[in-house]
Amino acid sequence: MRTMFYNGFTVYENGMGPVYVVLHGGPALGAYAYRDETADTVGSFLVEKGGTLVISNMARNRIYGIDMNRLPPSKTSAVRMYKIFLDKPFSSKAREYRQKYAWVAADEKEYEKKMRIYEKFWHTVKSYGNFFVLLHRKFSLLKNYPSIMDFSTFESKGIDKATLKIIVEKVNERHKKFFEQIHRPFMEEILTKEKQILVEAQVKRNKFDIRKLRDKYQWTFAQELKTIKQHAPPYIFDRLRSNFTMSNYMRAARVAAERCGLPCATVEQVFKARLSLGPKKQLLRANNIVLQVELDAFFNKYYPEETSTIMFEVITSIKMAELYKKIGFSQKNIKEFL
Repeated sequence: MRTMFYNGFTVYENGMGPVYVVLHGGPALGAYAYRDETADTVGSFLVEKGGTLVISNMARNRIYGIDMNRLPPSKTSAVRMYKIFLDKPFSSKAREYRQKYAWVAADEKEYEKKMRIYEKFWHTVKSYGNFFVLLHRKFSLLKNYPSIMDFSTFESKGIDKATLKIIVEKVNERHKKFFEQIHRPFMEEILTKEKQILVEAQVKRNKFDIRKLRDKYQWTFAQELKTIKQHAPPYIFDRLRSNFTMSNYMRAARVAAERCGLPCATVEQVFKARLSLGPKKQLLRANNIVLQVELDAFFNKYYPEETSTIMFEVITSIKMAELYKKIGFSQKNIKEFL
């Protein structure tokens, strides 16, 4: 394997194959200090089978780095928003900007430097082929359960959603025994993470008002409550809503998790690549295949080889499906042969 070092990212070349891209592989710095840890681990197992792995080494924090998953801002807006990100990183203005743009800049010189890194990154990614697999890490939360990996199709513009669903269904059938074996540990990991978030949000054992939580936690709890309402019996949810305590929340979360079913791979169960504006602009072309996947943190950490094996089966089946389409197979025929 050959390694190429660039300003802001690293490339690992291993012959012919897909282009694996980790957009959030840099350090976790400052507010919203997240990185897609262990997505690069799965990527390293995948590239051993052939292909290229490109990992961004930039922090996704807009002050300290670049979020390659977003669009480049104008010079004026990047400089103007810098102070807002310094003083009020959780404000509505910062949140709206973060959803669309890749960085802020202290001055014009810094803006130009970040722009050069961003452009070189995407130019390099595109130079390695036309089959792109974007690797992300999703948190082990109830709202994402029981998905071990959630694939996005970019509204079938990256890959046909119906075909991908057929492929994922067959992969789930082949790995059902493994999913049964890790069902309980995965669920316990989910519940541990739920309690951790309650502690981080400083939820006490007495009642609390979700509207008074910091912005960082309001959205997360809103999504978790939606999942509990969907899966738990009505009386469980009603009890939680009338008396929101840590113990009631954890009891409701466990009941909901137990009713979600076995772990499995999914297609756009949670993630639909709505905010993947960088890849949309850079990669969605008529002859390209673009697949995005949110890999669960629990599986990335404890079962990276199994995760990469399942991923590779999906990728191999996609290649076969594309070949069948070119020689005129119908969707029904493709389903029979995959």
